[in-house]
Parts: sequence; structure tokens; C-alpha cells
Amino acid sequence: MPSRIAVTSSHEVAEWFRERSEAEGRMLDGLRLQRLLFLAQAHFAAISGGNKLMPSVFVSSDRGPIEPNFLKDESGADQRADVVAIREPIVAYLKGIWHHYGDAEPKRLDVVAADSAAARKAAAAGANTEISVETMAEAFADAPENPDLLSRLRGANVAPAARTAIPRFHRGKPVARWNPGMKRPDATGPEDD
Repeated sequence: MPSRIAVTSSHEVAEWFRERSEAEGRMLDGLRLQRLLFLAQAHFAAISGGNKLMPSVFVSSDRGPIEPNFLKDESGADQRADVVAIREPIVAYLKGIWHHYGDAEPKRLDVVAADSAAARKAAAAGANTEISVETMAEAFADAPENPDLLSRLRGANVAPAARTAIPRFHRGKPVARWNPGMKRPDATGPEDD
């Protein structure tokens, strides 16, 4: 059964961490962001039965687990993208991750992320080996790092959003599938709305 993803874009989560860091006057360099993204994904997988927080792929590297889409661009600047608002339960979950790891020393983040069973398993298979969400869920569900962290994160009620149902009728007319660039099935002229 395919898993549902809680947040539309990984950039939404990265931007949330950046904004939080700026608001608190903290430095958030690229490696620290990588650690926070990995830990957010791993803990989410652990508390949600293997679902993904964001559509990210983490791979092993000599620096620990990284999300390749968040590497620095040619100018050395962090990559950013337009983002949309994150649902409140996910914000509560991210606050939990931030509260627990936001001010952690880089060495502590390295121990928790890069030395995790999930990261070690992928590193043993070689560089650029994908760290599956299943491996993250397994490793972080059993992690003794902080036994009550997962229960606090579960309290955020972060079940993935339900899909929005498409109505069968609109203004008394049946709704037909339409794709941009195609003529509307019922089009006879300009819309009269």
C-alpha cells in the first residue's frame, strides 16, 4: 500500500526551519539543515508507521545522510523555493523536532543522524545509497536516544491530510475531468460566470 506524504514539498519544511532559526537568531548552515531534515523525516516515519513527512530522498555520504536537493548552488547560497503554508498538526510536529534538536550542538546532531542505524546501514552499502523511509522508521522507532521524544511527537496528531473529494456536480451540472490546455468538455463559448 503506498504511503501518503504529509507535506507537499521538502522546501516547505526547510523554509520552516530557516524561518524558525532566523526568528530565534540562530545560525542554520547547510549541514545543520541537512541534519534537521533527516531527523524530521526519520522521526515522522517512526511515529506514523513508515509514512513520509516530505517527498525527500536521503542518501549516504561522507558527511552523513544528505538530501541532495538541499546542497548549495554554484554561488554557495542555499537553494530556496516558493513554499505554501504547512498544516497546523505538521507545524506542531516540526516545533517538537525544533524544540528537541534546534539548539543541539553539531556533534550531537551528528551522533543522532549520521551515527543512526539507518545512516550506518546505507553507508555500509556505499556512497549515494538511498536511506529508505522504512529503514528510518525501524531505526528511530527503537532508538534509545530519548524514549519520550516519540510519544511527544505522536501527540502532535500528524496523520497525513485526507484527500479532498472532487464534487460530482457543480451548479447543478456534472463535473467532468479537464486538463489545462484542453478544451473544456462542455465549452461552447466564453464562460458566463
